[in-house]
Amino acid sequence: MTGEEFQITTEPYSQVHPAIYGDTVVWIERIDIKPYVFGYSLSKSEGFRLTTDAGRPDLPAIYGNTAVWMDLRNGMGDVYGYDLSSTILEIQEKISKNEDNGFCLGTLFVALMIMGASRLARA
Repeated sequence: MTGEEFQITTEPYSQVHPAIYGDTVVWIERIDIKPYVFGYSLSKSEGFRLTTDAGRPDLPAIYGNTAVWMDLRNGMGDVYGYDLSSTILEIQEKISKNEDNGFCLGTLFVALMIMGASRLARA
């Protein structure tokens, strides 16, 4: 990095909820109102799409090689994930069922889901 601001997205659509881990950035991009999860490798200077037309993703997070997001495709707030080390971008793996309709709130939530915690403490 040069210490200067640079633009990652250039599409004329709305890009929201960015999250970063290492050199990978993920975000929601709304194309004609339909949301998708996109990613970008800063070291490779290349972008990629993680979700298909089937989903209604929101609030992506990333930790290590795992990107996760809340998805409302089944009417409930399920958590879907994607192993970024995989070479088949069309396959998504449902990693956890969100029973209390919580929301993905960044890497802390990801870490708790991976460790098997089912609820976040509410302050």
